[in-house]
Amino acid sequence: MFAAEAAGLNALASAAGDTLIIPRVLHTGPLPSPPNGRPSSFIVMEHLDLGAGAAGRLSQRALGAGLATVHAAPPADSRGFGFASDNWIGGSPQPNGWMESWVDFFRERRLLHMNRLLASPGSPVDRMVRQLAAPGALESFFDDGEEVIRPSLIHGDLWSGNMSIAGATRSPGGAPGWSILDPAAYYAHDEAEFGMSWCASFGGEFWEGYRSLIPEAPGFAKRRPLYELYHIMNHAVMFGGGYVGQAEALLARLTRGL
Repeated sequence: MFAAEAAGLNALASAAGDTLIIPRVLHTGPLPSPPNGRPSSFIVMEHLDLGAGAAGRLSQRALGAGLATVHAAPPADSRGFGFASDNWIGGSPQPNGWMESWVDFFRERRLLHMNRLLASPGSPVDRMVRQLAAPGALESFFDDGEEVIRPSLIHGDLWSGNMSIAGATRSPGGAPGWSILDPAAYYAHDEAEFGMSWCASFGGEFWEGYRSLIPEAPGFAKRRPLYELYHIMNHAVMFGGGYVGQAEALLARLTRGL
């Protein structure tokens, strides 16, 4: 898990340049003397003074522009959609085996994978996920005539708990800046980044900064619930309760008319 996190942080740092503050990974490895004799491991990262009382003074415009810079960066790997290693989304495994087609990747590596973790065969969630993943059904969300989707590096789990103001940056003046951390990174459709925006508190200034570099695609509003579904299903896997009902309601909305 820590090795995968390090790989994600390193990839984000490379794509972001100086537009965002990504914690440097110093070392990962197994603990030489695991507590209680159980195998364990660790990650050591650069210390960042997160929060630092600056959150109310720094515009989200820079966060939006920085994230767009990451999404617009040329892919460091030419194998398509996926990542060099599997990783985790929260506590759930996230498979990232490479695929050339984004729609096929999202179908196989995201929707059907999460369905296997969450739903029993024949349950309402299982039936609707399979309806949504059927040939031609998922493709209908991408029929707005926009250009072919290119792989973009995304953070993958961007909610308010995984972004913060870093009160002392690496610049000589030590000005505060935006930091993103704890990624579930992979190469994806850039819009998939916003599947967690229901708990990310992105304001108008964020979207102004982001859209100044990446304009909104015609089908974004139609696809946004699709990308939210993956994360709602994952919350249902991890926490159960009302998230199962939310997944069912979102699936009913997405499959209506298919």
